[in-house]
Amino acid sequence: MPGGQPQEISRIKRFSTLICSSWTLIGTVGLLVLYFVYQRGADTNWDLECYHYYNGYALLHWRFPLDIMPAGFQTYFNPVPNLLTYIAYSSLPFPFDAWLITCVQLLCLPLLWLIGLEISRDLGYEKPGVALVLAFLLSLAAPVWMSELGTSFFSSTTAVFVLLSLLCCLRSVAPSTTPRTRDRYVALAGVSIGLAFSMKLSNGLFEVGLLSAIILPLAFRNIRQAIRSSLIFCIFSGVGFAINGWWYVYLAKEWGNPVFPLYNAIFKSSYFPPVNLGFEKFNFESISSLIKFLVSCVNGTARTQEIIFADARLLIFPVLLVICFLVLGVRVIISGRRGFSQTEGSVCVAFLSFCCVSFALWAKILAGQRYLIPVELVLGFAIWILAIKIYPNKKVISVVLALCIVVALVKIKVPNWGHYLAKNKPINHFGMQIPPELINQPANYLMYGFPNAFIIPYLHPDSRFYRLETDTIASPSSFAKLIHNALAKRPNYPLRLLTFKLELEAARSTAAKLGYPLPEAKVGSCLHFFATGGHNSGQYVSCEISLDTPGPVKIPTKNPVK
Repeated sequence: MPGGQPQEISRIKRFSTLICSSWTLIGTVGLLVLYFVYQRGADTNWDLECYHYYNGYALLHWRFPLDIMPAGFQTYFNPVPNLLTYIAYSSLPFPFDAWLITCVQLLCLPLLWLIGLEISRDLGYEKPGVALVLAFLLSLAAPVWMSELGTSFFSSTTAVFVLLSLLCCLRSVAPSTTPRTRDRYVALAGVSIGLAFSMKLSNGLFEVGLLSAIILPLAFRNIRQAIRSSLIFCIFSGVGFAINGWWYVYLAKEWGNPVFPLYNAIFKSSYFPPVNLGFEKFNFESISSLIKFLVSCVNGTARTQEIIFADARLLIFPVLLVICFLVLGVRVIISGRRGFSQTEGSVCVAFLSFCCVSFALWAKILAGQRYLIPVELVLGFAIWILAIKIYPNKKVISVVLALCIVVALVKIKVPNWGHYLAKNKPINHFGMQIPPELINQPANYLMYGFPNAFIIPYLHPDSRFYRLETDTIASPSSFAKLIHNALAKRPNYPLRLLTFKLELEAARSTAAKLGYPLPEAKVGSCLHFFATGGHNSGQYVSCEISLDTPGPVKIPTKNPVK
């Protein structure tokens, strides 16, 4: 039609403008984040020095059968996410190492924008506008996510897979989605969350939240459709998990527990006490303690992690949720109107279901703040939905969102897990200054103290490393036997004690209990070396244990060992 061409051109122009403005916003935020990461300095968090760096190295060089718990029980967490950390920090100087990790974490940005577009359409906006931008920016006022940017912490990295799964779930329940397309979205959502779950087990709670996001809106329309989609989601989440499932098969074969050493009260590996490791110190004792936590989030709290953070949105969201339920209840009583119809609002129902179920499971099971990052990243959209359901005036909503951003930014406290100024430094993330004797000569090392496993990749690759203080983290007799057997297979290699200078006496005492005493005369000949910017900068020592010292004592064991 003659009149149709200008209309079509106008649509193309609007679409092009939307794409350009979206990428301009995302690009601007990304550049600001890269500058923030640069200004903060090089990452030196405790977990990086304890197991993040070592686990990536161990995976790349497959050292897990060679060393015995060198990084503590975290040695046996899935090492796949740590591979990026090791490659970045061992191959690139600062800030390019941090920027490489940051760029992966920033994949959340386009996914968040696309999630916002789905919500915007579901809320009845004809085109993306100010409210979407404000909700997007409010979502990014996420202090714990910000604290992980450019660091080895990977809750923010696996959050990319959780958000991709959420986006697919929202698209699957949209009224305009055809059954065949819905199946594809649900399958992709399952694979994505399965991957996230396999890389970090705490992401399992989001799998339940996503499943509720599929079932709840579809059940209102067609219960058979809801059952079919939930089955597809579960099957393909299993497929996603199986991609990294080899790691859990390895743990089951080698240590008698597929998630060793977690949930050992269930799997009962003889190498670890029969307890279920958890984060009981963060658990909420009651509903009132949870409410107190939400209130304390406004000004700052360390209730759910080791370092103080502040996030006012964590209080704004539940307050608006309660108000929304009250308002919708009054509307139903007075006029019989529903807040959400069977088709309109299904995306918002799915989204809020994901947020509420995931948050409830987090509060009940984990309560560690870093594990909540995927929900933390979408709180701006949740506040947007609730606000417009309470008072559906789009101009007022923009003002409300702007005020929420101001409050969030004024109150925000971003945790600092440890950084040091290392601008334009060469490739040596920890500033290691290792004596040539330790680099050029392979040896057996008895390790003591945390964190020090990050030193291992800098020593001779034919060396072996065995953790001494297993009596506090594992079944002592079983691990003592493993260490003795491993040392007996390498009798011609020097035996060294690797620890902190300040903990040398404690390390000597522990080594002596295992039958490897370090004579007083040898203490003075210990090699001292340094790691600038770390938690124990300049305090590391390596002491050689004489080969003519008494052999290992025989330690009785009650449990069968390898």
